[in-house]
Amino acid sequence: MVIIINGAIGTGKTTVAWELLNLFERAAMLDGDYFAALQPFSIFSPDDLTYVYQGLAHHIKFHTDHGFEHFIINYVFETAAELKKLKDLLPEAAGSVHEFVLHCQQNERDRRIRKRNNDDIEWEITRSAQLTDILRENNWDGGLGHLLDTTNLSVQEVAQHIRTLASN
Repeated sequence: MVIIINGAIGTGKTTVAWELLNLFERAAMLDGDYFAALQPFSIFSPDDLTYVYQGLAHHIKFHTDHGFEHFIINYVFETAAELKKLKDLLPEAAGSVHEFVLHCQQNERDRRIRKRNNDDIEWEITRSAQLTDILRENNWDGGLGHLLDTTNLSVQEVAQHIRTLASN
């Protein structure tokens, strides 16, 4: 089973992905940001994005070949077409694919981002607002996955909810 966690900066993708990892045996968490930690790399380059998706698919194939059964991918997929590119590359052995889009209220996103204390906080807050608008616009038909509001939920609650939905 593959669980894809999508959402703007500050919605809890990475934290929830780590929590989900602990809910499964024989599981791997693949953080798209680490796969995209390349120089050069541009989020606006289709070739660069395809390269990241190929890397994710390659790692899933490697892990399935070694007995892993569950995969959690966290990354920002702005459009259903981008998400489909990844899904089309996933090995059949990975099993079912379940997509979730995390969102939360702006003040909570901003609070979470500021708590990180990164060097580019203002850029992250601005980009998070942009991504929220993009994801909202592109998920009206559910094409990016099941929408989950994380504003007032603990990480454990979000992870357990995702696991329950993905397992049914």
